[in-house]
Amino acid sequence: MAHFAKIENGKVTRVVAVADKHEDDGPAFLRSIGLEGIWVQTSYNNRIRTKFASQGDVYNEGLDRFEPAQPYPSWTWSEDLYNYAPPVPKPSDTETNYYRWDETLLSWQSYEIPTTPEEDPVQ
Repeated sequence: MAHFAKIENGKVTRVVAVADKHEDDGPAFLRSIGLEGIWVQTSYNNRIRTKFASQGDVYNEGLDRFEPAQPYPSWTWSEDLYNYAPPVPKPSDTETNYYRWDETLLSWQSYEIPTTPEEDPVQ
């Protein structure tokens, strides 16, 4: 199977699979069956455009690659990580404590895993 990502305003909005026989003409084939738009090939093995595209990812047309979406405005792109990095490193004691990023405070906040849905602060 060959996979193609639909790009709208630079973002991946859909990923579809087509038979291998349509790999070379994937975008034209997809339009011929009524799936209009801009389609860019992606691959599970990351050989095409750096990563497998997922809904919500960004298509960097200048570099012809897919990138994860920026999770928070304060996080910056790291070529070394090929991902966004927080302005403050995550605490290292993640085996015994749980943390989530707080964009308002620009810091990691510890939390306990809720035992019931009523205790979940994220809801």
